[in-house]
Amino acid sequence: MVRVKLYSKEGCWLCDMALDMLNGQKEKYGILLERIDIGSGGELYELYRFDVPVLEFADGSTLNGHIKKKALLGKLESNREKIHREERE
Repeated sequence: MVRVKLYSKEGCWLCDMALDMLNGQKEKYGILLERIDIGSGGELYELYRFDVPVLEFADGSTLNGHIKKKALLGKLESNREKIHREERE
């Protein structure tokens, strides 16, 4: 499972591309996506308006702008939550 926040705005084709890439990997990585619309004002808009899309991962790292598939796959792999199993006796 990988938790990802996608900061995006309406009419952003790069945001749509990032969403498509995430959806293409959803089954493999069990992506839990939180999509956040930065709107046209406020703190998030000021923070991300020139950088969208911004993908934020559980480890605090980000990818933004024109996101390359290879970079995305690397972040998904490094942020994959390990499922711990109890050792059998």
